[in-house]
Amino acid sequence: MTTSFNRASSGAFSLPASAGLGLKLQHAEEILTTHPPLGFVEIHAENFMVAGGPRHHYLSRIQQH
Repeated sequence: MTTSFNRASSGAFSLPASAGLGLKLQHAEEILTTHPPLGFVEIHAENFMVAGGPRHHYLSRIQQH
């Protein structure tokens, strides 16, 4: 994945015009319903170290988005 940075008129670099989100299970359905324009989704691996279940279901669906 390539990230591009924009140089502001002051010569400083600015971040791309997209934002990320720290994934919380209670917000997963809203993410899948509204499809916000996310630059990335951050997860904490220890929250997904379980065998199957809703966590993996939502993570897989959000990954497709």
